[in-house]
Amino acid sequence: RHQLKYKKKYFSVSRFGVVQTGDFVDILMKGVKGSWKPMIMVHLLKLVREVTLSVWMTMLVIRRAANESENENVCLEDEISANPSNKSISALNFFAEAWRSRRAWPSGDKLHRLFATDVLISAEWDSKIPSSTKEIVPMKVDLRVEVFSSESAGEEFTFSKLSLELLNERFINFDKLSLRSSLLKYVSDYEINGNSLPEIIGRCFYECRARTLACYEKGISKGSLLREALLEAANDSMGYLIEVENVSISLWHLFPLSEIMD
Repeated sequence: RHQLKYKKKYFSVSRFGVVQTGDFVDILMKGVKGSWKPMIMVHLLKLVREVTLSVWMTMLVIRRAANESENENVCLEDEISANPSNKSISALNFFAEAWRSRRAWPSGDKLHRLFATDVLISAEWDSKIPSSTKEIVPMKVDLRVEVFSSESAGEEFTFSKLSLELLNERFINFDKLSLRSSLLKYVSDYEINGNSLPEIIGRCFYECRARTLACYEKGISKGSLLREALLEAANDSMGYLIEVENVSISLWHLFPLSEIMD
């Protein structure tokens, strides 16, 4: 809740559970309801941005301090330590092989999976627009999702039976919408001895990318099919691959598009 004296709930879950089995952590939710207003979201985003930047700056300083050495400009064949230098050949080989063989999950040492059903997110604005009955009412948008799941939380998401409603009138519907963290070129196009590299990029790939680029100037990325494929992938553009199935859009007469844009 925003404050204890307010009765309004901004997020609630009827059932919630976390189950860990070996290398898998499953997050289960049912009956998810959330509501927010633009000004509240602005304050939250500002807070999250400041905290995230501070944490990353601290981690960057610590990592740079740990990697300082007299031979920082030379790629070394050294033992893998707890915090190996970006120019460590052994560390590059370790992370490259871990990513290729899928021994390291995109999210870290565990694979976090998510499964949520009956999701409803409502957003309200102070501005008013005409409804389908021509009545002037506050603008309200509802996002409904029958099943929200992820086989690797943070790297890919799937929305099943997703709909967007404006003033309780459904105007956009998706049978399926999926987002996947990937490269501009399909990762499956990078093959090593006929075996494609993992399609989902994540923490392990970012580690490989930073180490491959750090060692490239010394020619250490050459002479290996895996390193050459990693170098090509490291120079590729990263983003999210969006796939949709069966999209339908319904607009009623005198749909208030200009008022919404304003």
